[in-house]
Amino acid sequence: MIYEQITLNTPYMSGNQFLNFFLLSLVEMPGSILGGFMIGRLGRRWTGVTFLLLMAIVCLVAGAGPQDVTSLIITCIILAK
Repeated sequence: MIYEQITLNTPYMSGNQFLNFFLLSLVEMPGSILGGFMIGRLGRRWTGVTFLLLMAIVCLVAGAGPQDVTSLIITCIILAK
């Protein structure tokens, strides 16, 4: 659910919406490769747990962090994707 909302919320992020969408799209390839590699090593359950925990922590940092530092928020959102 959060994964889809990050993509749909791209126009409302601060900065250039086209650059933000490009960066979010660019993150897809390494994430897919890393996910496939981790599934082979750890299995589906622990890979899912690892990625969901990482996404939750990064989203909490983006939400609880200072709102005037837009580069931190965008970086956290890209890492959460």
